[in-house]
Amino acid sequence: MPASQRGPAGLRLYTFGCGTSTADLSTFAGPRYSGQLVTIPMPAYLIEHPKGRLLFDTGPSYRVAEDAEGYLGRGLARAMNIQMQRDDAIDRQLERHGYRTDDITHVALSHMHLDHAGGMAHFPRARFLVQQDELRTAWWPERFQRHHYIFEDYVATRRFEFVELHGDYDVFGDGSVVMLRTIGHTQGHSSLLVRLANNGPVLLTADAVHHRINLERFVLPSIEWSPTDCVKTIQRLRDVREHEQARVIIAHDPDDWAELKRAPEFLD
Repeated sequence: MPASQRGPAGLRLYTFGCGTSTADLSTFAGPRYSGQLVTIPMPAYLIEHPKGRLLFDTGPSYRVAEDAEGYLGRGLARAMNIQMQRDDAIDRQLERHGYRTDDITHVALSHMHLDHAGGMAHFPRARFLVQQDELRTAWWPERFQRHHYIFEDYVATRRFEFVELHGDYDVFGDGSVVMLRTIGHTQGHSSLLVRLANNGPVLLTADAVHHRINLERFVLPSIEWSPTDCVKTIQRLRDVREHEQARVIIAHDPDDWAELKRAPEFLD
């Protein structure tokens, strides 16, 4: 990897597991897998950078752990079948590893579905980074998208600081942490490229793809806002992987999760 593509000394990537969900694999990988249930992780990532601490996604709200049916509604709670304890919520995870929520300077959101943005309200002092299209969709979603956007997750963030993005965004200005616009799953989805000094570039896809099959075989999940944009995004992820020689980490893929270091271990 060229020196120009390496992140600064001290750049680290930590991973937290914020519970799991059970789903039929056919939702992500096509009808041939119908009836095959998989347990999928719901991660959040902390990036330590000399200029700040960035959280990429937040996992679900702690209220899902306390009363999923009361918070999400019976239908959605049963459909997602989330397994989560209160200590799995991101505020407790950070505390357990020596951080306060006020230590987080940036919160970058891949999108604002309940399993990625449920912990937003814990970070009133952070600067939020999210595509403008995603913000607009979250506050006024189209009818068929409404069930995955939980208004109570972010109503308290109305006065928080938001940077509304219109494409790719270099978070710290040195090329080490870059948000990539990867729409398709939602109108304003982003992935995150982290150029680590020792482990090399890591591409955190979030929900741009849901399973390795999507990336390698161009099989589309059945839950995408725009299949056409999803195809373009998959090609972009493949291009970034090739150009950067990046390790691709798919948020909800159980096999990727099994191979990933968890906090307090890290990639650097």
